[in-house]
Order: sequence, then C-alpha cells, then structure tokens
Amino acid sequence: MPAGLTISNFEALPAWQRSVTKNAQGITEVTWKGGKIGESEYALFLFRAKNPATPGTLFFKAYQKYSDGSIVAWDKEDKTADTPASQVEIKRSAGC
Repeated sequence: MPAGLTISNFEALPAWQRSVTKNAQGITEVTWKGGKIGESEYALFLFRAKNPATPGTLFFKAYQKYSDGSIVAWDKEDKTADTPASQVEIKRSAGC
C-alpha cells in the first residue's frame, strides 16, 4: 500500500483469505489468496481509506499469481509500461 494512505476497512470476500502487514504508520501490504478468478473474469478487492494530506501520486503495486505458479508484477511507476501499477493522483482541494 502506498505510504500515507490510511486504510480503515476491507470489503468481505468469503472465498478469499486476507492477510495484512502493518508497521507503525499503518497497513503496508495486503495479500488475498484462496479464491479463484476464471479466464475472462475479474474480481474487485475493495477497501476504504483516507487519502494523505499531501498532494502527489499514489502507486498501488500488485503481484498477480496464476494457477500455473507464474507471477505478473503490476508494479511499474510508468503508466506506459506493459505492467503498470495502478495509480491515483491526490490533488489539493479548492480553498486549501
């Protein structure tokens, strides 16, 4: 999870087991495993969080493991890469 993001809770996914890694600043990593996503399907792994106060880009790096053991690293901070990390731009709100 990106530094500065404060996660409060997760959506329950009954077919999946979730493990969370924390440090003094909060949740740093979340792993979901055990569920299945079929070919031509997708799954949403939702959570609620408070954005950091400082504007900037947050990168959500993900590592997707397939049933054959292969892993795709969606962790590039370049959105033109073949496997870019998901990203969101935090902007200062009007009046701040």
